[in-house]
Amino acid sequence: MSEDSLTRVVDGVYVPRRGVYTLDPVHTFVSFGAQHLVVGRVRGRFADVSGTITVGDTSTDLTLDIDIDPASLTTLNDIRDTDLRSARFFDVANFPTMKYRSTTVTVIPQNRWLIEGELSVRNVTRVVRLEAAMGGVTVDSQGMARVGYHATGSVTRTDFGLTTDLAKESSGVVVSGDVLISIDVEATRSRT
Repeated sequence: MSEDSLTRVVDGVYVPRRGVYTLDPVHTFVSFGAQHLVVGRVRGRFADVSGTITVGDTSTDLTLDIDIDPASLTTLNDIRDTDLRSARFFDVANFPTMKYRSTTVTVIPQNRWLIEGELSVRNVTRVVRLEAAMGGVTVDSQGMARVGYHATGSVTRTDFGLTTDLAKESSGVVVSGDVLISIDVEATRSRT
């Protein structure tokens, strides 16, 4: 395989060329959704996301390192966004950064990965599993190798201290405890 190739097959899985890929903040989205009033879903996203993906020699030698600014969240509703940023939920004044750091990566069928890592929210760290797939690799208009990934997972918000009196206020039906996470990433390989 040529060193100039964008991808390679390792252990039967397509992986990008070795290196450190920096997340492109314009093309990286961390979104969330939670059941609302039993009949719908509240959706939102964090606009300020940074980090790296480090690709090594094997199909599981992949490290994900992401920082998220919880103050950058939007659900397209100012009242709800203010509440979510408050001490009732993310408490962004006291906890300005959320972090996800992968710890293990396992190849699963259909060219996908199961990524286990530690998510830190409000200084509470829990193991969170993500299922990921590579969207592709290309050379962008700047001549840089660009890789895309999509990952999904879920968390229980109360595990991170994101608790309020919602259960008392609504008989437990305003917003579910389980939150779905969707991550879409584009990252460029650092020039060496």
